[in-house]
Amino acid sequence: MRNRLAPTLVALAAAALVLGGCSSDDEPSAGSTTATSSESPASDDGASSDAGDGSGDSGTADGDASEPTPEPSTNPAAEPTDGTAESSQPTKKGKQTAVFSRVPGNASGECVRVGKQRDVRSGSIVGGPFDTAAATWGTTQPGQPKRNVMLYWVPLHADDMKGVTVTAKNAATGATVKVNREPFGEAEQWKYYATNMVLRDPGAWTFRVSAGPDSGCFVMTLRR
Repeated sequence: MRNRLAPTLVALAAAALVLGGCSSDDEPSAGSTTATSSESPASDDGASSDAGDGSGDSGTADGDASEPTPEPSTNPAAEPTDGTAESSQPTKKGKQTAVFSRVPGNASGECVRVGKQRDVRSGSIVGGPFDTAAATWGTTQPGQPKRNVMLYWVPLHADDMKGVTVTAKNAATGATVKVNREPFGEAEQWKYYATNMVLRDPGAWTFRVSAGPDSGCFVMTLRR
């Protein structure tokens, strides 16, 4: 049986791309995005499971950050066509359970090394598209800094979307970038947040994500 979630996640990726605003590599946007750098290197603590392969590189970072455009955009996803389409809908209480049952990762919330996977689950958050973010980091993309990382985050509970907080920390340098994002997007029945973060140096970055009652932890390696 084909993966009915694939069209939805493709739509999320496309809609997240629409959310990415123009920003400068030298002058990050002001607002809810903050960034700090620690003075000493820190280890990549808590990363204990794998969703694919991935390893850290050494490097330095200055903790710059870029904020997406404030208004989310929608991008329709294809409807399931088989007889079990109702199982891929959010529950009556707003749980986006179907998204979580079809991606690699864990339900415990332990940090997951995303490797080459596109979408990964940690706890009650699904994040992505990690493969695209890693592949495009350091390249020139229209309207984006070269070291921009744009990701979407799908919370399990979508009945009260009050915002997401993402903190990224470099394992080698301890540099930290924090983004708070309140507007959310919709791809048909699915709700998600999209974030932009400028991560200036390569290496293993740990993303700790919280949105209301939901949280997760992801480790993505960026290579020059």
